[in-house]
Amino acid sequence: MTCRVKGSLKIPPTSTNPNSFSYKNYLYYNNIFWILELEQLNLSYCTNNNKSITLPILKMREMGTHYILDHFPEQTAPLAIALVFGDRNFIDEDTIASYQKIGIIHLLAISGLHVGMLAGIFFLAGIRAGITREKMTGILLLVLPFYAILTGAAPSVLRAVFMLMVVLLAKKLRAPIQLADVISIVFVIYLFISPFVIYNAGFQLSFAVAISLILSAPAILGKYTHPFAAVLSVTFICQAAAIPILLWHFYEVSVISD
Repeated sequence: MTCRVKGSLKIPPTSTNPNSFSYKNYLYYNNIFWILELEQLNLSYCTNNNKSITLPILKMREMGTHYILDHFPEQTAPLAIALVFGDRNFIDEDTIASYQKIGIIHLLAISGLHVGMLAGIFFLAGIRAGITREKMTGILLLVLPFYAILTGAAPSVLRAVFMLMVVLLAKKLRAPIQLADVISIVFVIYLFISPFVIYNAGFQLSFAVAISLILSAPAILGKYTHPFAAVLSVTFICQAAAIPILLWHFYEVSVISD
């Protein structure tokens, strides 16, 4: 909704203690530069913004969230919403804190694994239904942005969706392209559209882990033929890429996280 209000703009306060949380910087990195102190608000001047392209998708997301809350068991509904729509607001704060403490909070976040699996299932289902590969590639190019908005458009989701779209587009145009080039193109385009996202912890973790796996695959991962050794090497690479970022943002790392 769009509302007409009257008030005064204030500069966000700065932190008074060295190295403490800076609310001003937090707002700045989220493209918010002022705080509006309301003096007058009349709800009769509010109008619905029905021209937004993403509004129908967000309404579908809200409907799906309410459906899960109404039909799923009380204990599993919040987890289902987090895994399907990327919304963790329905999960109890103590549960979130426990997941963070043991280092498995990423299990509740939609990332490249979810995008890849769903895209693969959707693609194979279309092939089994008699649709050609070329048409399914075009359909995926249309469906993937819809899925990104439906799941909240988190940095990890957008990174995975954009990378998959670039790969599919390159195959459709029969243009050879390396994964390192794909993630570089997505990185540049993402920062061009939203420069402040580079300060986002999820953005940093998503790209750091992905580029580490891509660059290390030929030299390290290709040497291990045993599945267990390959899993250990992938885990080590992911942890090595993520630990500096985790320490910088959260000052702690769980030794039992996968």
